[in-house]
Amino acid sequence: LKDVSGTVTVGTSTISGNTAHGITILDSDGTVSIDSSTLSGNSQSGLRSENSTPSITANTITTNAQYGLDVFGSAIPATVTGNDLTGNTRGSVLLAADASTTPVADSNTLSNGVIWLSGGPIPGSAAWSSNFTYYVTNTIVVPDGLTLTIEAGTVVKFAMSDRSNFIYPGLAVASGGTLTISGTVGEPVY
Repeated sequence: LKDVSGTVTVGTSTISGNTAHGITILDSDGTVSIDSSTLSGNSQSGLRSENSTPSITANTITTNAQYGLDVFGSAIPATVTGNDLTGNTRGSVLLAADASTTPVADSNTLSNGVIWLSGGPIPGSAAWSSNFTYYVTNTIVVPDGLTLTIEAGTVVKFAMSDRSNFIYPGLAVASGGTLTISGTVGEPVY
């Protein structure tokens, strides 16, 4: 689905066995809804959203070779609610840093509760929920004027560094950026 400026709904459908992503939504600012569908057994991710604003609701997105959902670009899904994103080979959800403010609701079911984050600057202030574990694969940058809040009880993990490929997972806060870690004795952030 490319450059959608109107309305497109994919509902109660089965999309499986593709040699790429099950559904790709690219550069679309129209009303795109993926609802109550099954996306499984695809050679890449079940659903890829790039610079698009779809609503992704009540889908079963499982057993894909990469992620259930991967999101790239500064235009992000409007909603991600009530989806089963389990059993995908690499992980449930991959968010590029520029898409790290994607609203992944607590009503989604993720394998091990993990959201994967690739590196780069976050596009807006964001909060990481204690309902998920965040796995950072490269450096996430909090730019000037923005805040990243890590809620009490949140688990943040970092991939191993790979110096030969210039991969250094971590959190970097630019001058004027803010990192707020809201852990408590009873609910530490670790």
